[in-house]
Amino acid sequence: MSSSKRKREDSFSCPNDGCTFVSGSQHYISQHKNYHCPVNPFCKFCHKHIPRDGWPTHPKSCPAQPSPCGLCGKMVNAEVMDTHAHPIKRKKEGPFTCPNEGCTFVTHSWDYIGRHKNHHCSSNPWCEACRNHIPRDRWPKHSEECPAQPSPCTVCGKLISAKNMVAHANVCRLPPDGREGVHCLFCTNVYSSEKALRVHVRDKHPKHA
Repeated sequence: MSSSKRKREDSFSCPNDGCTFVSGSQHYISQHKNYHCPVNPFCKFCHKHIPRDGWPTHPKSCPAQPSPCGLCGKMVNAEVMDTHAHPIKRKKEGPFTCPNEGCTFVTHSWDYIGRHKNHHCSSNPWCEACRNHIPRDRWPKHSEECPAQPSPCTVCGKLISAKNMVAHANVCRLPPDGREGVHCLFCTNVYSSEKALRVHVRDKHPKHA
């Protein structure tokens, strides 16, 4: 036998290490091994024992994995999202008020309340770098990892946003192969090409452009 071990002629035991379950049905042993065996990993979201070979991918793909409610922001299991949201929706057809503290926004659209709360609500923290209102639950991480957050250029020291750093490097960075750069006649800056120098002179020394 490949999937189970025979204890007696009419008795089978679960092949999972550490499990002592025994049954007279080989079919039931297979069902037990894959769905009921207590030594299998237990998913706290769907409250089921998951076969060991399927466990590595299950936590991320579990249909009961919680997600934020579009209205109140509470983390709710997918299985109960409808019953969580519908009583609020059925309370009245509208208008609906933004649940963020301090916001007085009102709309008759249930769907727009969620978008307003997460993307447009003026009571959410404002990011000066990307010029967006950020949902409160995402703010701590966003404030540290915003892609528009400026950082100093390693050549000129100017603060440049991450999304503009490549374009800035084209007009600031010295040639990578050690070739001498093009010097500005009106300041101490050095550029990688004549084109980059012309851009610099036009922007910084317009009288000489």
